[in-house]
Amino acid sequence: MSDEINDIYTFDEVRAILKTSKQQLRKMLNEGEISAFKLGKYNWRIPKKSLDKYVKEKMD
Repeated sequence: MSDEINDIYTFDEVRAILKTSKQQLRKMLNEGEISAFKLGKYNWRIPKKSLDKYVKEKMD
């Protein structure tokens, strides 16, 4: 299996990485600041590439 497929974070993992609140992360995901997808109704999955892109954009 490709490492790229395994590089997917959960909502709580990204929240810990960014050190942000649930509300703030939910807002960023809903507004498309970070590309992600849902499994079911509430379970966000965030690819590492999307998170890396978001951080890089914020640092530039």
